[in-house]
Amino acid sequence: MTLDDEDRAYLLQRGYTPELVELDKWFSFPVGHYKMPGLRFEVTEPQLATLCRYHTGTVTAVQLVNRHRKAYRKFPTLYANYLPILYMNYQDYERLAETRRIILTEGLFDRAAIIRCKPPAACGCILGLSVSDKLVRFLQHFSDRVFLAFDSDAPGKEGIQYVAKVLTEAGVVSFSLSGWCKDPAQWYEKAGEKKMAADLRDQIEGRL
Repeated sequence: MTLDDEDRAYLLQRGYTPELVELDKWFSFPVGHYKMPGLRFEVTEPQLATLCRYHTGTVTAVQLVNRHRKAYRKFPTLYANYLPILYMNYQDYERLAETRRIILTEGLFDRAAIIRCKPPAACGCILGLSVSDKLVRFLQHFSDRVFLAFDSDAPGKEGIQYVAKVLTEAGVVSFSLSGWCKDPAQWYEKAGEKKMAADLRDQIEGRL
């Protein structure tokens, strides 16, 4: 299930550097039936995959991406044993412990764009824009500031309002990040890494 050159080229095009590919442990999923603890699913076309893990290391979901399709779809390519899912790798958890700040995105490729800018905060992806009591308790315990970097379309704006409301009611301080046209991935593409990194740093450090 090793990635080939075309797989790696596709992920690089979507913002995944070779280092981040290894950190997030992307691999190739051939056609077939799969069974993991709490997960059963079928792959009908060759896919790229990454495992979503909770901070304890437990696998919570499998995120599949078909590089032959023009459109990236979160669903139905997400197979989970429970929601919501906070997608982070071990470096993200280390950064969270160091800074007690976290940026939340709604897509893996948006998260990749932000990580490339090396912000003064951890970065995680909440697939499905769902917030459970368990996730809220995690954020209460491990973070002092939460920054929401969702898409600027109607669902993204509604997601920011919903997540911010849930966090505020739980006493978690959250802020919305802005600066892109459509989403963080497009922000990176249009502004460039240096400009986006400076914008992120200014917005985050200005709210400490």
